[in-house]
Amino acid sequence: MLRYWEDRSVEETAHALHLSPAAVKNRAMRALARLRQTLTDPELHELASTEARHDSH
Repeated sequence: MLRYWEDRSVEETAHALHLSPAAVKNRAMRALARLRQTLTDPELHELASTEARHDSH
């Protein structure tokens, strides 16, 4: 998150988190894969739609 939110390079993020650049890339890859999975999960879309309908009333 730090890398994208603060528009940091892999190297800057690695330094800030005391990680290797490879670890930063690996964690980012896994986090983005999890986010994509979450955003494409039909059950979560249904839950979000239901909550949106309740919030608008």
